[in-house]
Amino acid sequence: MGTVRAVRAFQLHGLPWWDVSVELDAGGMEEIRLGDESVPGGLAAGDRVRIARAGLVVIGLAREM
Repeated sequence: MGTVRAVRAFQLHGLPWWDVSVELDAGGMEEIRLGDESVPGGLAAGDRVRIARAGLVVIGLAREM
């Protein structure tokens, strides 16, 4: 889990992608690039998120409830 510090949307081959910086609760930063389907709508700096992984690869973010 962590706190979003920066979010940047961009287009790649006409599809929406996101660069997200997350400050981890355990310390350190995670720089993540994800497709639109893996990022909750309206994500903004300051949001708390849970990071989903498959092995060492980040596959999605979810808002912490």
